[in-house]
Amino acid sequence: MPTPNTSDQKERLAKRAAQNEPAVQMLSPVTCAKIRAFRDARGWAVYHHPKDLAISISLEAAELLELFQWSGPDAECLEKRERMLEELADIATYAVLLADRLGASLDEAVLEKLEKTEAKYPAESMAAEKGLDRYEVLKAKARAEEAEALAAKMSNEDAPDPLAPLKNAMPALVEYARFLKSHPAGAWTSASNDRIYFVQYAPETVRIWAVLDELAKVFTKPVLDGAYPTTLPSYPDAADLAPLEPLSLLSLLIGILREERRRDGAFLSAADAGIFSRIVAALEAKC
Repeated sequence: MPTPNTSDQKERLAKRAAQNEPAVQMLSPVTCAKIRAFRDARGWAVYHHPKDLAISISLEAAELLELFQWSGPDAECLEKRERMLEELADIATYAVLLADRLGASLDEAVLEKLEKTEAKYPAESMAAEKGLDRYEVLKAKARAEEAEALAAKMSNEDAPDPLAPLKNAMPALVEYARFLKSHPAGAWTSASNDRIYFVQYAPETVRIWAVLDELAKVFTKPVLDGAYPTTLPSYPDAADLAPLEPLSLLSLLIGILREERRRDGAFLSAADAGIFSRIVAALEAKC
């Protein structure tokens, strides 16, 4: 292959720049289709995971960069133009394959990125006389803003949700409230020739007690006592419960269980009267 004439190449580039002639064309749909067909004919698609394609792009970019190694002050290296184009073709090929694997349009991705870059480096702020200085200022500003946004996001994500244990328990509470619609929480029974009466609770009720006990360990007694509403009627309805905060509603549920342990049958009475289910419904609306 003849050695490229670097002076001719520079002259062509200068001519294109003067005439504002586009020196780069996007890959056509036909070319992209040929790339995919080449891959499919060899059964290589199964190996083209995003990770491997991204690694391939990086490796081919490194091979392109290698062409400029030891070039000293020569930033053009136009005598290596043909080899540059070969490496560039490999990079573009892998880019097309990665976009295809991601189910994305490479053309749309480039346009969207260009729109973001235009907003980051507006033309009116990049006056020719300021050269790269203005670019570096805008770049530093953009990176600082991105760092602040990321720090804020991480801070919000890292901040624990104080109600997370309650929210995690909600499915069990809701399921138990659904159980109460068609089943009793328990039933009175007797032992010792009908001389001792007690409530035999359903297994579902005993399991929900365990859930409430775990919540009582997280939301300690002082917290729950401080949130306990003191002005509710004995049999609150939905309208009475709606204004209450989640911790107040939880304190009511745990209060019912505490009363059961002082007085057998208290939980059964609250369940039969629909109080337990109404409190859970109010909690579900809040969580």
